[in-house]
Amino acid sequence: MNILITGASGFIGMNLINSLKNTKHKIFCISRKKNKDSKNITWIKANLENTNFSFLKNINIDFVFFLAGQTSVYEAKIYPEKNFKINTLSLIRLIDFLNKNHQKPFILYTSTTSVYGLNNLTNNLNTVNPITLYDVSKYSAELSLNEFIRQKKIQGCIFRLSNIIGKNTSRQKKDRGIIGKIIHKIKNNESIEIWGNGNFSRDYLYIKDLINLFIITLSKYKKMNGQTFDVGSGKSIALKTAFSIVFKETKKYFNSTSVLKFTPFPKDAELIEKRSTFTNIKKLKKLTGWEIKFDFNDSVKDIIESENK
Repeated sequence: MNILITGASGFIGMNLINSLKNTKHKIFCISRKKNKDSKNITWIKANLENTNFSFLKNINIDFVFFLAGQTSVYEAKIYPEKNFKINTLSLIRLIDFLNKNHQKPFILYTSTTSVYGLNNLTNNLNTVNPITLYDVSKYSAELSLNEFIRQKKIQGCIFRLSNIIGKNTSRQKKDRGIIGKIIHKIKNNESIEIWGNGNFSRDYLYIKDLINLFIITLSKYKKMNGQTFDVGSGKSIALKTAFSIVFKETKKYFNSTSVLKFTPFPKDAELIEKRSTFTNIKKLKKLTGWEIKFDFNDSVKDIIESENK
């Protein structure tokens, strides 16, 4: 199978490539950074903000992991046009290119559970209420993909991802990868702050479990066309509980002198920071047979240990 990965040099992309590098698939990776090719991996340097995908003209694509995106809520507010070009228009341009070249691969588009807005505790797919320009751009891409699917111009599905955690990369945005950032700070004896009372809940999914789902999807995708799935661990945890677990485990592992303290929300904090979420993954598990292997505690311990590798 010929697989295209956009956003290939990002946090999720690099983990996915690592799992596919020794398979029989041919992997084509799009990134703003050119990396070294290997036996089944070809890197293509391109900026999705303005490309027309003509470099794919001689490649017959079977499956697309559309992972590329501008991921910062705050940058989306400062640079709204750039945000929409990357998160929405790049997907439309890709589909337009594929149509003109008579290709009809399956596109897995990664969106976000934050498109639901605040207090997504029932996880009803019909209660979408984006309250940031970032979420508006992701949901616009979802609507566009679904319309192309309805017109039978493409095949695909949408994964609305919860908070994906793992060892951070240098390319992650400042407001992303919070668990990895906390671990790194504690390792360096820096103080940890929790905004507000810490009662807002999140669903944290370990990157290894997500990649396992991606691999499973490669054999199950024909059943998933036109559908939207919420992707998480299926369990919510309060921020203060999550931070306390990370703080305790990391401080013990590195013999750190860090302290944990509560502080008021910054004046420029986006309202979405105060959301509480629950991710219902029953539909996804039933269709794919996917199972969660790492709970939050296991995930944290694995990330901590990876800091010494």
